[in-house]
Amino acid sequence: MASWQDVLVVVIVAVTGPSWHFPGRPHGVAGCPSNECLCDEEVKLIDCADFHLDAMPYFEAENVTYSTLDLSNNRIKKIQAEAFANVKVAFIDIRRNRRELKLHPKAFRGLEQWLHEVKVIRSRVRLIPRGLFRGLHKLTRINMADNWIETVEVGAFKGAANVIGLDLSWNEIKRLDARVFVGLKGLQHLDLYKNYISVIDSRAFGPLHSLRQLQLQYNEIRDLQPRVFRSMTRLKLLDLRGNSIPALFPLMFRGLPSLEALNLRENKIMMVARDTFSTMANLTDLDLSKCNLAFLEPDVFRGLSNLRNLELYSNSLTELQDGLFKHLPKLKRLNLDMNRLTTINACAFVNYMELKEIRVINNRIHCDCTLKWTTEVTSPAVDGRCATPEIYKGHDIGKHDKYMVCIHQEPNCNYRHKQRYRRRKLKALM
Repeated sequence: MASWQDVLVVVIVAVTGPSWHFPGRPHGVAGCPSNECLCDEEVKLIDCADFHLDAMPYFEAENVTYSTLDLSNNRIKKIQAEAFANVKVAFIDIRRNRRELKLHPKAFRGLEQWLHEVKVIRSRVRLIPRGLFRGLHKLTRINMADNWIETVEVGAFKGAANVIGLDLSWNEIKRLDARVFVGLKGLQHLDLYKNYISVIDSRAFGPLHSLRQLQLQYNEIRDLQPRVFRSMTRLKLLDLRGNSIPALFPLMFRGLPSLEALNLRENKIMMVARDTFSTMANLTDLDLSKCNLAFLEPDVFRGLSNLRNLELYSNSLTELQDGLFKHLPKLKRLNLDMNRLTTINACAFVNYMELKEIRVINNRIHCDCTLKWTTEVTSPAVDGRCATPEIYKGHDIGKHDKYMVCIHQEPNCNYRHKQRYRRRKLKALM
């Protein structure tokens, strides 16, 4: 017969139940601000992820500051006004919400003194409402990538002056209206990769005086308004690859004196006007590869006095005009792979004192005495193979000096170029 002590133990267990542990999840602790979530006091985490929540959990007010609130993998329909007012948290993480998520304009009200970072990723958000981030003075990063965002209302970021990173990539934004980024005076990195942007108002980027990186690649941009970048005097990187820009004109890039890298790869560029890059003295990397370029005027690169790397591969260039690269005294690497060149015009390189490499792989190079200059200097190194005549087909260009037969005259560059050429030839032979 069981003793009264054994009966008492059974009764206590039956009433209180066991202490459950959720594998892979933190233990609930006393003082957690929501009974719908779990908390980890050690890392200051409120874990509301994977609870199949249909609505925002209710938070009790308490005098504890948490590092992270995780609301990922739920089915929340709406974040209502002041939903976080009773909780002090630095980072809100909402990922993979399984229903369309609507954000009230005052959703983050009450977090002005605490919130540093917000991630709402792949959560089916369609609209960023006016005033959503108003007054969040401590906020430095916003990531709303991979949603369904079509509209960013003017004033959505007003009052978020300390945000330095904004990621709106992989959304459905079609246009950037005037003053859409008002309030983001401290923004340094803006990512708009993989949207459907085709229209950019000339005033859209006006407030972004501190921007360092602008990523607009793989949108549907066909036209850039004159001086659309005029306020971005600190911009270092501009990525426009994978758009549908047909031509480049000088006014497109005015106002970018600090730009160091410009990527225009995979556009439909057929023409580059003279002086397009004339105000970009600090540019070091320019990518015009995989466009539709068949011809480049001699002064097209005027102003690029610090350019180091020029990518022109996979175009339709058939010749290099005399003096084409004369404005590039610091050019070190030139990529002309996969064009339709039949020769490498020595006179295109009036100033090539620092040029280290010229790539002409997969062209139609005819090896004759017009290429003899490539064998007589150690730099630049020419990387490519002869296509014709048959006797030299497949031979490396510049590896030997037997190209003695010409079907036309050898190049006759200006006297100044000849002097430089002779000095380099003598230096190579010493």
